[in-house]
Amino acid sequence: MHIHGGSYDFMDGTKEANLKIAETHVRYGMTSMVPTTLTSQKKELLRKLDLYERAHEKNRNGSQFLRMHLEGPYFSQGHYGA
Repeated sequence: MHIHGGSYDFMDGTKEANLKIAETHVRYGMTSMVPTTLTSQKKELLRKLDLYERAHEKNRNGSQFLRMHLEGPYFSQGHYGA
């Protein structure tokens, strides 16, 4: 399941927020999740991916992070609606 947060948001920008989200969801029975970003600039996404890696390494008490889901129109260089 892709998740944007729970008690915090994955876009909050701290490792602690990512870990708190995982801990919140495991309390309600979710054993794994796919943390999801919001549409944002490339620089911000790269920062979130780095943050995800650091949180993933420390996540011992929460729902397991399976991988990141990047939400938004990032993979096409074409013109939309053309």
